[in-house]
Amino acid sequence: MNKIQKLLQYLINSICYLKYREPIVVNAWVQVRHGKIVHRNWGDELNVYLLELLTGKKVVVANRSLLHILFPTKNYICIGSVLGWYENEMSEIWGAGALTKNAVLKNASVKIHLVRGKHTRQLLLKQGIECPECYGDPALLLSKLYIPSISKRYRMGIIPHYIEVEMPYIRDYVSSHHDVCLISMSKYDKWTDVIDRIASCDFIISSSLHGLIVSDSYGIPNIWVTFSDELLQLRDFKYRDYFSSVNRDESKQPLRIQNVQDLDALYNIRYQDVNNIAEIDYETILKSCPVIK
Repeated sequence: MNKIQKLLQYLINSICYLKYREPIVVNAWVQVRHGKIVHRNWGDELNVYLLELLTGKKVVVANRSLLHILFPTKNYICIGSVLGWYENEMSEIWGAGALTKNAVLKNASVKIHLVRGKHTRQLLLKQGIECPECYGDPALLLSKLYIPSISKRYRMGIIPHYIEVEMPYIRDYVSSHHDVCLISMSKYDKWTDVIDRIASCDFIISSSLHGLIVSDSYGIPNIWVTFSDELLQLRDFKYRDYFSSVNRDESKQPLRIQNVQDLDALYNIRYQDVNNIAEIDYETILKSCPVIK
């Protein structure tokens, strides 16, 4: 998409958003076309889904709307490793985190209610930015807002990061095991389908951060894995940042998955022995939410 096409799409989004009265405005890594979410990464798209569920109001994505870009209003940066991307003088942060230890906020005057983890807070403090000692990813609230009515169907669920989902050996393994399911964070119909699929598994292996977070929220045993060394090197910070907020062991390395044999080894573990129970402070996350005060 060239610059003119992008501006046109942002204009169309603006027009589509005009029908909403007093919507909640977020800045997020969410693709929007004709005012509708284009499924690319479910975790980031929770900015819209979760806030609409939490508040009963419509949510618009400011950084995909020409009107909101030209005339900024109060906006919220909530879910995702996006600190340093979208802040302006009217931004408030509730739960977002940094992608790397080198992230720098665009605007140091933003109001911060909650950050994803302790490492993000330390990063901000070093930049002279006030940040409360208040941690958690808002996606952890999902289990308090949506209860899947689904029974266990699969032994193991595999959640690759959205850029890893097409790896052939993953698909081969799932096709040969009726009790293993592949959960895509980019190809879904209804957003709650992702939660339903996770809840239908005895345990989860995930290279997607929000695959781990949602599993933690619903109390489903889960293991951090990686299917790509390159992805891990780029994004290691965000996992440990999240782990710091729920008292999961930050020193553990993800399990490197390279072939069907590695998947088999995980399939055969006793999932009851996966000991990484998250200590989630639901009350702090909810009470710090600026859109329901």
